[in-house]
This record gives sequence, C-alpha cells and structure tokens, in this order.
Amino acid sequence: MKDTDLKKTQAVLEICTRGKRIAVAVSGGKDSMCLLDLVLNRPYALKENVLVINVDHGIRKETSERDSRFVAEYCRRRGVECVCYKTDIPALCKESGRSEEAEAREYRRKVFAEVCVKRRVEAVLTAHHKSDNAETVLMNIMRGSGISGLCGIKTFNDLTYDGNTVGELLRPMLSHTRAEIDEYAAAHNIEYVEDETNEDTDYSRNFIRKKVLPLLNERFCAETALCALAERAREDDGFINSYVDEKRIERTVGGYKIDSGAFFEETPIASRYALLLLKKMTDDYTQDSVKSIIDCAHLQSGGKREISARLTAVNEYGSVALYENYPSINYDYELSSDSFDFGCFTAKIETADIDLKSVKAAAVGEKDGLSRTLYADADKIPLGARIRNRAVADTFKPFGGGEKKLKYFLINSKIPQRLRDFLPLLCDGKKTLAVFGAEISPEIAVDENTKRIIKLTLEKGGSLWKE
Repeated sequence: MKDTDLKKTQAVLEICTRGKRIAVAVSGGKDSMCLLDLVLNRPYALKENVLVINVDHGIRKETSERDSRFVAEYCRRRGVECVCYKTDIPALCKESGRSEEAEAREYRRKVFAEVCVKRRVEAVLTAHHKSDNAETVLMNIMRGSGISGLCGIKTFNDLTYDGNTVGELLRPMLSHTRAEIDEYAAAHNIEYVEDETNEDTDYSRNFIRKKVLPLLNERFCAETALCALAERAREDDGFINSYVDEKRIERTVGGYKIDSGAFFEETPIASRYALLLLKKMTDDYTQDSVKSIIDCAHLQSGGKREISARLTAVNEYGSVALYENYPSINYDYELSSDSFDFGCFTAKIETADIDLKSVKAAAVGEKDGLSRTLYADADKIPLGARIRNRAVADTFKPFGGGEKKLKYFLINSKIPQRLRDFLPLLCDGKKTLAVFGAEISPEIAVDENTKRIIKLTLEKGGSLWKE
C-alpha cells in the first residue's frame, strides 16, 4: 500500500495546516490514530506546532482511562505535546436532559474552543470520515430533519468561545471511507485501541452503522448516495441561507433573541432563523425544536415553549428569546461599596465624586430596559437596607407615580420575566428603593441638599452567565 492511498486527506492537510499551530483530537481509536500519523508524517511537519487533545468522557470508566493512558504514552514516544481532559458525561446528562452522544459532542466542542484560546491553536482536527457522514445524514433523516440536517458533516466549522470565533474545526478525512482507513492502518502498522461501546447498538449511531447501513449496502451504494445527497443539500441550503440575515440575532442575558418578524417570513427562511438561534445554544436539537421556536412568535408576550430540559423559548415584547434555564437562587447582601453577584447580573455600588448639577436620577438607556445608571443620596438610605433579589409582596414607588407592587412596575417597564428573579434591588424590608438598571425611588433621590452620592450600576453577567 502506498502512502498516497489517503491522498485526499494529505492534500487537505497540505493546504489547510501548513504553518499553523494545530490540535488533533485523538481518542486512541483507529481513525484518530491514522489521522495523527498522517499529521506527524507531513513533509513540513513541526512537532512543536502540533498538540494532541484527548477526552475521557467517563462513560467506560477503566477502559476509557486505559485509552487516555495509551494516547499519552504514544505522544510521549513521538515527542508530541498531549493534553487530557476528563469529565463525567452521564452526570452531565442528568443535569441537561441530553443524550450521552449529544452531551459528549457538546463537551468536546467546548474543550476544542478552550484549547484554541488558551493554547493559541488555530485549527482543531477530527477524524470524521465519509462513512461517518453517511451515518449522520441517515440519522438526521430518521430524526425528521429538514434540508440543513441533510447537509451532513462539513469539512470546516467555526469554533466559538464566549460568542466569538476563536478557531476552526477541520475534518480532513471526509473524502475517505472507513474501509480505506482500515487499509491504511493495516499497511502502516498503526497502533490503536478498541472502544467496546462501538459495538453497542443501543446507541443510535452504532445501530445505523452496524445494522441499517450494511442492509442498505447489500442492494444500494448507500454510503455514496447519502454523501451525494449531503453535497446537493449543502448547495440548496447555501442558496436559501443567502436570504437570511444573521445580524438580526442579538445576544441577551442567558441566551440570544431575534425580532418576532423573522418567523413571519416564508417557512424555509423562518426555519433557518430558528436554527441559527438553536446553534448558538446547543448542538442537540430536532425539527420539533425548530417548530417550537417559530410557534413562539405567534404567542402572546410571555408565552413559552420548552425546547429541552436546559433551554426555553419565549415571546417577549416583540422578540423571541432562546435562553438557558437557570436555577432560582436567593441573593441577599449587606449594603456596602462593592460588587454583588446575582447569577446573570452583577450589581455595583460605589461612591460617586460628581457635581450635583450633572447628576440625574437615572441616565436613560434603551436595551432590555436595564441600562440606566442610578444615583442615590447615601444619607437617605435607611440603616439596615440590603441588596437582594425580589420577594413576594415587594412594593416600589417610582418617579412620577404612586407606590405599587413591584411586579407591576417590572411588567410596565417591559423587563423580561426570565430576568426578574436575577435583578438586583436595593430594599428596606419589603419596600424597594432602587431597581438596578431601571429606576430609583424619589425617597432616596439626589437633591440640592445632597452631600454624599452613591452610584448604582448594573452589569450583565455573573456566576451563572457571562456577558
């Protein structure tokens, strides 16, 4: 067997990785070990520009630990840097409600993006091949996918970290079949370990790989046909996507949102806006997820659709938001000049050395109704006032209005319901003196007699969600 038997992979590596610092995702299995061999044997290969990533998903316990040791030892012998990550996918599944396959895929993506940021890696390579692509297309058909799902696996994808593109995910072996990779491994005496879960047909992908595709291949060239379908679907999908404006999607606290009008477009366009929202939050979604997001645009404000155990879509004031479900937590702090964590927000209190003439009770802002900077008379704040989130029976007296239940102020201010439990308040018992980012009570407002001013600001991002 000649080295050129995987020449398409070699060509992709030549074009896409020359001069770059790259990482190779290596499980220890045959496919990824062949990819690593190809990477290390490039004519221009510099080992200092190659990093190996190994992920132990905690699904197979001792055997997955064995595989990680195998990869680490192989890298040591070849003089290549290796970083190993370990997690407990079954435990994460219980929290998220995702399948093990989906949870593992999501975790790996996070690891890859983190490696790009922290290790200055430009591209992460995985060993997906033509047979994987055919299996993916068939799986997506069975899940009721639209055209986007028929596109299968792409050679390139962006890797994002905190909403920013930090590198690319490259799959250089997509032109080669599993059989061709098997031949390469045999001809080059590639060392590898077997993953026993690859034989477990309780996993959907293994069921398709071991049972469905072999039956189809008895009568059809199923693998080739499915990959051809994916290529044509990508062309059609690209044309439809040319009518979609991704700039309509905005980041919002806990997720992303888009104006409801996007879902009153023709169905192919509306579906793609829903897909864009989903892909910013998860890799695990179905056609039902897409439909649920579109349906939200036709609900009254506040109407919701549960997308998964982790995600909810909601109609809020002319937009549809897809956000992560965060646990309800009681936040309660003593008043001081400091920063206070509220999960999705951070409240800041500081002494303001500012001319009284330039101080307004609130500097008006627009976005989410929570961008106002508030100024208060420190001497008017009662002793024992606290910084906390809302509670039952809280009241508030805003500027130009009478005292009312706090919830009515929040509703009238069009503050999304999903944010209200995380919103910092300055309170004296049940009386709200300030709603951070929104409004201050005249009871503590700055006036001509004020001697000490404190500044109250609201920042998006906290321990549960980062801006």
